[in-house]
Amino acid sequence: MKIPPEFPEMCVWFNPSILAAFPEVKDEFAFALSQVTAQQRQVIKQFLSDVLENVHDSKELNVIWRAANSNCRFDSDEDLRVFLAEIVRRID
Repeated sequence: MKIPPEFPEMCVWFNPSILAAFPEVKDEFAFALSQVTAQQRQVIKQFLSDVLENVHDSKELNVIWRAANSNCRFDSDEDLRVFLAEIVRRID
């Protein structure tokens, strides 16, 4: 699956050392999403919707996340899926 450049551009902001400054999880998402334009957010939303619907292989899901260049780690594929779904949910 081709990963649009907008996705890692946003995901680098999901960094625990940066996010520690935000008291609420909702603020972490808002901050990361504010680092890309509305048009870029729509590209990310479409991409993640496609990933969540069509990527069922653990290895492929993790390859996509590693390509995001984020320092956030997840204990399970399900945790990663919930995180990605939350990004989609927060994009208008």
